[in-house]
Amino acid sequence: MVNPFLCDFLDKAAVFIDGGYFKKVRENFGDPKVDFLRVSEDLCKRCSCERFRTYIYDCAPYQSNPPTQNERDKTQKFNVFYTTIKRLPSFEFRLGKLQKINKPDGSVTVQQKGVDILLTIDLVKLAATKTIQKAILITGDSDFVPAVKEARELTKMTLFFNKGPKTGLSDDLRMAVDECYELTKTDFDSWQIK
Repeated sequence: MVNPFLCDFLDKAAVFIDGGYFKKVRENFGDPKVDFLRVSEDLCKRCSCERFRTYIYDCAPYQSNPPTQNERDKTQKFNVFYTTIKRLPSFEFRLGKLQKINKPDGSVTVQQKGVDILLTIDLVKLAATKTIQKAILITGDSDFVPAVKEARELTKMTLFFNKGPKTGLSDDLRMAVDECYELTKTDFDSWQIK
């Protein structure tokens, strides 16, 4: 926890979590349940700043019409997670949508739509209005490079990533930020809900 007497001297930071990416990072470490408030406070402490707000960007699970039992179970689990996050102090949950994509080979997949643009809007808006002096991102996606470069003109950019089997880091994104740190098993052990 940040010392309240120092808050007048600390930069304000927003934590931006790419939910799909963070889930894959967790899977690299056995998919532990984590305390998102602890995650956010820890990252801000490492960056010597006061947390303004944490933003999580994700999509609800895909639902067929009618939904399968597996889809209903995933949606119920997601709704519990969503409600838990919304109850945390100074947290925002931004929802994109999953879109069904028919591939040329006849298979079907789903893709997130709108998540990246929601993060981009919040990042640039908070930097441009000088609401924050630091931005802490958890992602590895090169789609964020233009927004990061724009926001970096106004605020310090710190990136947390993981180069595990299910995740990676775009070299362009690494070069667009001021600081870059790898998330480790030790981090997830300390954030885990026991």
